[in-house]
Amino acid sequence: MVDTRCADPDLQLDVDIMILEYTLYQAVKAQFDFLSSSGCQDEAEAKAKAISSTRVLSIFDSFIYYFNATYPSHVKSTEFFNNLDILEFLGLLSSRSTASTIQFSDNMPEKFRQASSNNLAARRHWLAARERQARKLSKQPQPAYSSFAAAANVSIQDDVEDQICDAWNQHEHQHQHQLQHDSTTSLAASAPTTNENPPPPPLLFDLIPRFMDVSAEISALLGHHPNETWMHIAAQFMLQASLEALHARLLVRGDSDALLPRLDDCFAWGYVEPILLATDNPSSLDGCSLDEMVELVNELFCDPSDPATRDPSPSCPWASPSSSPSSLRENPNWTSIRTQYLSEFSIASDASAQSQTCRLDRLTTKYPPGEFQQQLTSFMRNIWDLFCNQLNAKPVLAQIEEDGHLKTLGICVEGAEFDDFLGRVGLHKNAAGILTLDHCLDDKPSASPEVRPQSRSQAQSQAQVRGGGFVSSGNAWRQSRLRPSI
Repeated sequence: MVDTRCADPDLQLDVDIMILEYTLYQAVKAQFDFLSSSGCQDEAEAKAKAISSTRVLSIFDSFIYYFNATYPSHVKSTEFFNNLDILEFLGLLSSRSTASTIQFSDNMPEKFRQASSNNLAARRHWLAARERQARKLSKQPQPAYSSFAAAANVSIQDDVEDQICDAWNQHEHQHQHQLQHDSTTSLAASAPTTNENPPPPPLLFDLIPRFMDVSAEISALLGHHPNETWMHIAAQFMLQASLEALHARLLVRGDSDALLPRLDDCFAWGYVEPILLATDNPSSLDGCSLDEMVELVNELFCDPSDPATRDPSPSCPWASPSSSPSSLRENPNWTSIRTQYLSEFSIASDASAQSQTCRLDRLTTKYPPGEFQQQLTSFMRNIWDLFCNQLNAKPVLAQIEEDGHLKTLGICVEGAEFDDFLGRVGLHKNAAGILTLDHCLDDKPSASPEVRPQSRSQAQSQAQVRGGGFVSSGNAWRQSRLRPSI
């Protein structure tokens, strides 16, 4: 079919980029609107917002499918992928709502299983690295610590955490320690899928890594360390994930409970010396390699006031042989806040399953999941607004629609000149003053209103999408990410 677009042919790619960025922006905005309304009493309003958000998501899904087919070699911007990561996180969070109308594709359960396996393996790897770091600190000579009290506090804190977690893990079966991470899956993703029984949404445990990735990306872009508000949100995210996982473990005692995250898995976030995260053999620097996103997330938790000196080296630029462990430390505010929320699970070591259930019920009353989702949504929206405004990441069409001019160009085009600009890029305002596209989508491949999963490797072969930013196109951290049509 002949392309009937009214835009200047010389601007065709530019116009399609503007449309792509605009539809992504609107999809993110619609998800925020739905999540903000999902806690309201008016079910009809929440359902209407759910339908609207899914419709906008479907529009973006259809257009990006067309865009990738039309411009397979176009390199998308870092800002585009930041917004896409936010959309993925919000879409998966929205799917947990009973009002959600998001429909996942048929292979999504398998994607969930793989992602859950990877997430649990990553948390167990972090716990092992943390344990190695604790042993390393305990062997340091006394002067390596600021004081004897500091050394004692580290040991006491670790002992308290172990006691809390062991109390919840005591009922595990003997086979669990033999479970290999490649067979691990979340209970939510293991149920059979049929038309009458759609795939369950992901556990909160599996959404925390996405929250951390988005936080790390924006923190790096803005050059700001997380504040205490973020720390409380992150720690309560872990608490909510723990409540969900522990409730499930109590309900499915037997083989299935080994497939769910434990309390220590949910709280396995904090600063660890990068060299301990990078390799299972920290005594050797030859194989030192740390995924770039893992490094960015790790830096979320380091002490910003720490005068650590890190001598770059070609083989491992973040590992400095001259830096002592005491000069690379976790942010004490995060340590305190994380411990505060983990301590909420304190219980007698011989507590029965009934006592554990009562404890979880009390914590659910103290920390209502609905209230947390509203806090999380509000915080994420503020961060997104900050990202769009401070980094001029708001799409051109959104600037025109909302502001009437282009802030990114530092100009304010109005009147006939502005109308002429709109005409050149295939836009016009209707009688209600709303921007519409003189753009025929009849020749574009149709897409069902689904979140289309695609791995990073598939995206690279299709679009060579990453050309810079914090993550190089060869990094493997996105291999298991669930991406819509990209």
